[in-house]
Amino acid sequence: MHLDDSLLYLVPAAVVALFLLERRFPLRKPKRPLAARLLVNALVSTFVIATALVVVRPVATRVLEVVSEEEWGLTQVVSMNSAAQVVLAFLLLDLSFYYWHRANQAE
Repeated sequence: MHLDDSLLYLVPAAVVALFLLERRFPLRKPKRPLAARLLVNALVSTFVIATALVVVRPVATRVLEVVSEEEWGLTQVVSMNSAAQVVLAFLLLDLSFYYWHRANQAE
């Protein structure tokens, strides 16, 4: 079985498992009926996935191509072995996601 084939089954199974766990052990009392929440979540998810496929993926792919061709980026400037570059890149990416998360919760 190829990795993509297993993801075809793993992702939906994980979604169902998490849904059932959330139904069994809710963190708070629901304010709206389940059907209304599922509809809103489905609409938001559809919008997010469409945006990711139409905007984010092509832009990220092009940026990755340019960065790879030009050998541009912090990990190219700092002299270190490949493993350290991977760790540094991961930490910087994680840090950027943290600040993106914080920016989206600013009041």
